[in-house]
Amino acid sequence: MKRTVPRGTWKRLMKKHKPQLKLSANADLLVHLDFLLFLHRLAEEARTNAISEKSKTIKYEHIISSAKGILVTLTTLQSRLPLSAESFSLIILKKSRG
Repeated sequence: MKRTVPRGTWKRLMKKHKPQLKLSANADLLVHLDFLLFLHRLAEEARTNAISEKSKTIKYEHIISSAKGILVTLTTLQSRLPLSAESFSLIILKKSRG
């Protein structure tokens, strides 16, 4: 999997902003996976919004409304479940596949 940010750079940034966190060896990969899953879901929902409005082009408004809905859903889910980030990522992965 190609990364846009080298692992060392990412870890330095995390330590700078959140020095109290202890990160697992694969934390950067989980963040990258979460990002890809979010983008995939955003694209799917924006496309659905565009189709429902009978638009052949995905517009800025479709993306913004989709992003708001996704973030509300994820925030609600995460606040209700006392899970680790890894478990949360696996749940989102299963939902996006199903």
